[in-house]
Amino acid sequence: NAKAKELGCTNTNFTTAYGYADPNNLISVSDIGLILEKCIEYPVFTESSTATQYEIGSTNKYSDTRVITNANRFISTQQYSYDYYIGGKTGFTDTAGNTIVAAARKNGRTLIGVIFGSDNSETRYSDLTNLFEYCFSKFTTVPIDSNEYSVLLDDTKIQIQKVLVDTDLEITAFDMNVREFHTTT
Repeated sequence: NAKAKELGCTNTNFTTAYGYADPNNLISVSDIGLILEKCIEYPVFTESSTATQYEIGSTNKYSDTRVITNANRFISTQQYSYDYYIGGKTGFTDTAGNTIVAAARKNGRTLIGVIFGSDNSETRYSDLTNLFEYCFSKFTTVPIDSNEYSVLLDDTKIQIQKVLVDTDLEITAFDMNVREFHTTT
């Protein structure tokens, strides 16, 4: 829970490590997207979630090597195979229905898609594939130089200072977090 908060999650509370349907085990669509964004930074995550089988070495709980079979249909079937899939997680609970969070990378662009509440397992794959393809074809992502924000930052600070002129309030710290990219249609 602390790590989720650190990543910027505001509507997440984990009560189990495996997603058990518990009324207090909650996550929002945007929060799970933030978590996946961090996960795909780790090669072991993308490697394991895109492999049809993944070998786990011995641990403090199991002395034997174990092989886990990945049932994610983006990589385990021809019908739902998606060439640009780089990692993700599927799930199901009575509350959330069939779910999927996945990342896709095409031509240097990475998209993260989340579907909760799908009526069936197959639909979540086809809907997310359609969403990815729509976004790859209809949207353009361009890098932004952080210096381009300096005018906006200065103007915002001046506007706030003007509002505070006749008060005892003052700005003691001012910071703005900006993304490195902008996406447009």
